[in-house]
Amino acid sequence: MTPTPDLMTMPPSAYEALIEFIYLAPVGIIKFRPDGAIDMANPMAVQLLMPLAGTSGLANLYTLLHDIFPDLPDSVAHFTDSAGQIFDQLQLAIPTTQLVVSFTVNKINPDTLMAVIQDITSAIEQEIRILDDQQRFRAIFENIRDYAIYTVNLDGRVDEWNRSLGRIGGWEPDDVTNAPFSMFFPDENAVHPQSAALLQRARKLGSADLEGWRIRKDGSRFWGDTIATVLADHVGRPVGFVIVTRDLTAADTRKIGLLPSRPAIP
Repeated sequence: MTPTPDLMTMPPSAYEALIEFIYLAPVGIIKFRPDGAIDMANPMAVQLLMPLAGTSGLANLYTLLHDIFPDLPDSVAHFTDSAGQIFDQLQLAIPTTQLVVSFTVNKINPDTLMAVIQDITSAIEQEIRILDDQQRFRAIFENIRDYAIYTVNLDGRVDEWNRSLGRIGGWEPDDVTNAPFSMFFPDENAVHPQSAALLQRARKLGSADLEGWRIRKDGSRFWGDTIATVLADHVGRPVGFVIVTRDLTAADTRKIGLLPSRPAIP
């Protein structure tokens, strides 16, 4: 393990470079003592903590954070190792502002501690937006009537049950979770299963659909249209499929026996 250099023995140029790095760092950096007294705070730390300063100023970290993190002094005091991490990215909301910061504290030696504070407001807001969108989409998916929407992994097994599967086919979570996608296709051909061919074509083209008979839990059939769309991760690698099956029985005014079937997927 490389020893920490002694600031007093560092060459002047290296010391100046270190100070400039700390000064320009995009995160708040605070050097403080076990009693909370602040020895050094870079401009970003001052900017983030200024709303907490009040009349006491920026002299003591424990005083600054008393209202939002009153346990900090005891946590530091009870950390008995000579060095190490005490907190890692603890989230704190700054009162009277919209800021949320992450707070990390490391003990450098028995007399010196270092705190790193980073503004994570945008990241938190984005997480909230994503969660809201997920809940909104889930509410839509679970309340539609003539469609079943669910996901299938690359092995062709159902990832997660959805209420729409219950409405369209009477399926329960234990019936479908991790079950093969082929279970929704009656009389699957063991040599050339339509379900597997549908997923293969979707993986090749990005999306594929197939109209024909589908099966409910009770064994009865309905005429439906199934669309499989590749689900990719953040770098574009396929991780599964989104499956949408529409029950065409009530939607189509023609008699089921006269419905033209699309050619089977080769």
